[in-house]
Amino acid sequence: MGKGNSNKVVILIISLFISLIVGAVVFAMCGYSPLSAYIAILKGGLGSRSSIIISLSQTMIIAFMGLAYITAIRAGICNIGLEGQMYVGAIAAAIAGVYIKGIPSFIHVPLVLLMAIVAAGLWGMLVAVLKIRFGANEIITAIMLNFIAENFTSYLVSGPMKVEGTVAQSERVQDSAHLVNLVDTPQLSSGILIFFFLTIIIFLIMKYTRFGFEVRVTGENALAAETGGISAKRTMSIAMFTSGAIAGLAGAIIVIGVNGRFIDGFSSGFGWDGIAVASLAGLNVIGNIFSSFLFGVLRAGATVVNRTARIPYDFIVVIQAFIVLLLGCPKLSEDLYGKIRKIAVRKGKKDE
Repeated sequence: MGKGNSNKVVILIISLFISLIVGAVVFAMCGYSPLSAYIAILKGGLGSRSSIIISLSQTMIIAFMGLAYITAIRAGICNIGLEGQMYVGAIAAAIAGVYIKGIPSFIHVPLVLLMAIVAAGLWGMLVAVLKIRFGANEIITAIMLNFIAENFTSYLVSGPMKVEGTVAQSERVQDSAHLVNLVDTPQLSSGILIFFFLTIIIFLIMKYTRFGFEVRVTGENALAAETGGISAKRTMSIAMFTSGAIAGLAGAIIVIGVNGRFIDGFSSGFGWDGIAVASLAGLNVIGNIFSSFLFGVLRAGATVVNRTARIPYDFIVVIQAFIVLLLGCPKLSEDLYGKIRKIAVRKGKKDE
């Protein structure tokens, strides 16, 4: 392992350690026992078969979103439109899953996934097109497209697609459109196998193909890429289509593999968590799996703690935010760790 990689690992460990300390302080200030809270979160995320299944289910969706973000940012375009792209993919999957009937499952499921991929991919590529063609800022356009996607899909399941007498949601998708469950609950479907297959494909493409090389060069310096005969505009467009497609695929898996229908507001910030885990992984495709698992366990554990111990879920969001903040400011992590260490040494000397 090179010195650069070693430093990244050290900074990661320091960031996690300090984030847990900050979380403990917040817990204590609000009248909760930090140790009890962390034990409860750990048990809630990994303490039983059902909690492990929920953690893996959360991990799968977050990891999809992290992979989507990595695919775009590697090409030099920041895709913060993951939430909107996931909603577009989910509604496309719901339409195909509900209204296409009379075909066998081995055709219906791929068709649903394909519609989600194409719809969300085009929605994502729109960000790149607006940036390339009109010089629009991708951050602003992605945020606005998020609002459009979330509110338009909300309208559809609150109006034309709404099931009478229920909250805003679509009808259940046809049985032929359901993904196969890996356990005796829809929380964990064959969608997780799709994710691992996709991760391998993206890893191989990025590392060993010409397109992967073009993505890396474009991300590092678009002008140099153009000078070297690489079409940075084409590369960015394809990368954004792929990024949106991956996010849309996550939305489709929630619809046909978890919920069985489109439910208004189904995402609890998966797109934003995807950005966080990708950053935590250092934009590494394989590392994305492990950072997503950390966030998945925190999410699942926090949900259980919120339900049983009445500890607000927001505490976990605070911890996650600090992890990402400290990773984005490595010098801050090192300084904070140094100060904490000095305080510990002084206390030890006083005790002596």
